[in-house]
Amino acid sequence: MALPSVRDTLVARIFGIVEGRREDGPPAPVAGVLAADLGLAGGEAQLEADLRHAGYLARVVEVELFEPARQPAQWLEGMITERFISTASWDEAVAGTCAQLARSEPLGKPSPDDETAMSWRVPGPGGHVRHFLARRTIED
Repeated sequence: MALPSVRDTLVARIFGIVEGRREDGPPAPVAGVLAADLGLAGGEAQLEADLRHAGYLARVVEVELFEPARQPAQWLEGMITERFISTASWDEAVAGTCAQLARSEPLGKPSPDDETAMSWRVPGPGGHVRHFLARRTIED
C-alpha cells in the first residue's frame, strides 16, 4: 500500500478545514467582496459565490498554517488600486482583481516560472497545492 504524498496530505488537510468552515458565513466586510456582481446569473452565480467563499477560506487557512502566507503580496496593491480608480468601489476592485487572478491561472498544473500563474506569486504553500485544492473543491 502506497503512502499518501505530501501534496495529497496538504490538500486533504486544507480541504477538510475549509469544508468544516463553509457553513459559517464570512465576516461582513468580506461578504460584500464575495457577493460583488460580476455579471453572472442563476446557477453560474451560485457556483461562483460558492467557489469564491471556498477560495477565501482556503486563503484564511493558508495564513493560519504557513508562516510565508502571512507575508503581503505587495504587487497586488497596484492592481487593486488601478481597478478602484475605474470602479470607485473597494468591494468591486478587490472582487474584480481576485476574479482576474483566478481566471488567469492555467487550467493545468501551473509551472512556477509561468507568468500567468499568480498562485505561485502569492506567499504561501505554492501553486501546486493551490491548483490541486481548487480542483478538489470544484470536483466536490
